[in-house]
Amino acid sequence: MNHRDDKEIFLKKCVDAAIVVLAIVILYVFFHIAGIGCLIKFLTGISCPGCGMTRAWISMLRFHFKKAFFYHPLVLLPIPGALIFLLKYRLNTKVYKTLVYLMIVIFLTAYFIRMAQDGNGIVVFEPENGLVYRILHHIFN
Repeated sequence: MNHRDDKEIFLKKCVDAAIVVLAIVILYVFFHIAGIGCLIKFLTGISCPGCGMTRAWISMLRFHFKKAFFYHPLVLLPIPGALIFLLKYRLNTKVYKTLVYLMIVIFLTAYFIRMAQDGNGIVVFEPENGLVYRILHHIFN
């Protein structure tokens, strides 16, 4: 591959990433308007590992950094995640996979710590409030 091909691949990845981000934003707006919020939490009653991330980014955009880290302590992790995704083809495969797995481990560790703390109201474990539980409860009772 020559330098021009590398640029084209990089630009295509940027466009792909922008489309994914736009799709996620549209989906979140739809969920917000519908009163659903997080689909995972709505269905299961259990917060997902990213719970609070949207509120954290909104706080960051308003320069309320302390509040942002309260909503999600890993609010900045999507930035290196996006860079790793965009540079996937420039990174050694082993380095790329190691970085991705490391980010997943960090994210899940923070999730379980937040879940264990229980009390901040951001991350909850309330399966009885999930749609699936309510439907099953209605069917079997």
